[in-house]
Amino acid sequence: MRRLVFLFMLAAAMPLQAADFQQGLRLKADNKLEAAATEFEGVLRQTPGDAKALEQLAIVQGWLGRYPNSIASWQGLLALEPRRDDARIGIARIQYWSKQWPAAINTLDDVLTRQPRSAEALTLKGDILLAQQMPEAARNAYQSALESGGDSSELQKKISRAVVPKRWRFDIGLGFDRYDNPRGRESSGFTQLGYAVSSTLNVYGRQELARQFGTNDSSLFAGAYWLVAPELLLFGETGYTPDANFRPESQFTAGMELLAGSYVQPLLTYRHANYAGTSAAILPGAVSGSGSVKTITPGVRLIFPGSGNLELRYAITANLDGSTTKVSQARLNLDAGDRWTPYLAYFSGNEALPPQAPAAFKVYVLGSTYLLNDSWSLRADLSYEDRPSFYTRKSLAVGLSYRF
Repeated sequence: MRRLVFLFMLAAAMPLQAADFQQGLRLKADNKLEAAATEFEGVLRQTPGDAKALEQLAIVQGWLGRYPNSIASWQGLLALEPRRDDARIGIARIQYWSKQWPAAINTLDDVLTRQPRSAEALTLKGDILLAQQMPEAARNAYQSALESGGDSSELQKKISRAVVPKRWRFDIGLGFDRYDNPRGRESSGFTQLGYAVSSTLNVYGRQELARQFGTNDSSLFAGAYWLVAPELLLFGETGYTPDANFRPESQFTAGMELLAGSYVQPLLTYRHANYAGTSAAILPGAVSGSGSVKTITPGVRLIFPGSGNLELRYAITANLDGSTTKVSQARLNLDAGDRWTPYLAYFSGNEALPPQAPAAFKVYVLGSTYLLNDSWSLRADLSYEDRPSFYTRKSLAVGLSYRF
């Protein structure tokens, strides 16, 4: 027993295993960043003035998104070695990643006063200028980096991307429906004009014309998408249909997407539609009258690295007749290269929207966009709807987009 106690006391008195700088480098190379940061922090506790460990810690903290800590580590390195302009470039890179663009430019300009041919500083300055939507200035910075011995292949790619952004987008589309009941053939179409106010804000206006139920409705819409932060997208749309026959007289949609998750992104949409009554041909059992229809649609986007994503939504609607209907939605967006963006979608649930009778339905959709070049793209969508005891519907929609 005494021997066990002695061994325990001896072990407790022994120092913990020393941190290892080389082990930190190995962990960093294996992309085990949390463990690497812990190792470098351990080295610095043992040797506070270890400049190599401080530099590696600053790099890893930046990769982990710990921007204030990374800047503090770079500044600590400068306190040890004031001539280290690579540390200043490290600070500028963190400022760039955290969207402190003016501060990053100031930091780099300070470096370039002493090292005007620093390809690393010039390249990073080009990246920041491009993020600020200053493509001509970015091209000049990239060209200077190229002339200063920077990576030719990488800089040529950056120069090719540093072009004046196309801010306007015009879309036109047509849809054709074929029903197996007396509705027969119907059609719809739209034109839309959008404008990129900035890299984070897009606005648009749209007109839709629908020929359904033996009559026509023309609707006007205005909307916007706003990337409030890299992790949050907000969007909203308002619409109005003068002298509505079967569409809502007015409607409003708002939503948000939380983009912070690498694999799971929450989604939420709310729609409020006001009906003023219908003059369309009413089928037996159809919902009619005036009032509002409210729909809330929570959902989630599951990200599959390198292969697309899956969006799952569940819509809950409060209808004119006081009923509540629910619709399950799934959409698989496939990763098919730079030009094709195919998708599959499925909807299943119940609906009680005027001027149709309440019914259960299932819809299957297959579609894709094809990028012809940096200005033009085509779109096509095929869908099939099965509404038992009422009808089946086959649809084709085609569209054309032009960016300028």
